[in-house]
Amino acid sequence: MFESFVREVEECNQSKIIQNKKLNLRKEITIINDEVIITHNLPDDDNIHAFLHKIRPFILEREKLNFMRIKSLIGKKINSCELNKYLKILNNEYLSKKDNKLNIVINNEEFTFEKVFFYYINSYQYHREENKKEIIDTIIEASGHIKLFEYTMYDILLNKYKTIQKLSNIINKVIKKEDINLEKI
Repeated sequence: MFESFVREVEECNQSKIIQNKKLNLRKEITIINDEVIITHNLPDDDNIHAFLHKIRPFILEREKLNFMRIKSLIGKKINSCELNKYLKILNNEYLSKKDNKLNIVINNEEFTFEKVFFYYINSYQYHREENKKEIIDTIIEASGHIKLFEYTMYDILLNKYKTIQKLSNIINKVIKKEDINLEKI
């Protein structure tokens, strides 16, 4: 399973988004005469859809290569205090805990950015779940800026992928029986 994880990450690394170094998004918010103008460097829809297809095994919870599942397995296999601390950091990066502390409340239900992200992925990208789409549409309408919302969702996605790459680097070292230097990962 670890070999499959590394192989699939290498396959994702061949996607145009990664090859064209689109992992670091830029956005600019300009306000002119009370009008908000948002510009960003999001990849085009075809490249985003291709990337979403390739990253799917790591994102969806029921997939055998799901990031959280593989992270737990490697932690149990190695059982190192230092590695487990690092895996906890990766866990927090993957769950966007550092960057997105804000929560959204709709009809007395609280939504973390992580939950909003998964609702977005499942309603607009993977499963077309109507009940989740209604919630996402409410959030987009309330924010008034679909471009900013899309930017935030893709930024979360790409940050997840950076974390997936870090885990893959650790697993690759385990497979090759190399020393794991966490400072260089």
